[in-house]
Amino acid sequence: MMCIRDETKALSMTPLLKGIEPAKLRRLAFASDRIIFEDGESIIEQGHDADVGYVVMCGEAEMTVAAPHGSEKLGTVGLGHLIGEAAMLAGTPYFISVAAKGSVEALCIRKDHLLKLLEGCADSTSIALQSLSKRIAEVEARYKDAVG
Repeated sequence: MMCIRDETKALSMTPLLKGIEPAKLRRLAFASDRIIFEDGESIIEQGHDADVGYVVMCGEAEMTVAAPHGSEKLGTVGLGHLIGEAAMLAGTPYFISVAAKGSVEALCIRKDHLLKLLEGCADSTSIALQSLSKRIAEVEARYKDAVG
């Protein structure tokens, strides 16, 4: 089981949250739910409402996307990776699926908590937008490679 200090450290590794004061990250960690996903268990599912995001605290998860000939692997994510943030912040369904690869411990981040954290921090908001743009481009490139 992780402590707030470990959770805050993992949050600070998340590109979307870089540059945010440690005290604010501690509040986010405290407000978030800690969830353990078992091997193969779905963390997010493509097409489902994106009302939360998950920060990987321990373990790895595999990203996939539905394709005409079945599910295509996009890669894996691990410590400090925020899953589902682009869809959550955009208010759209998740556009990929992510499942635990072994046991995964994650923080479940609610949209309202994340927005409150970013509120009033111009620098953090700018970093967040750059991070989201980069993530969307990465996932789009992986998708194009996977489905041709």
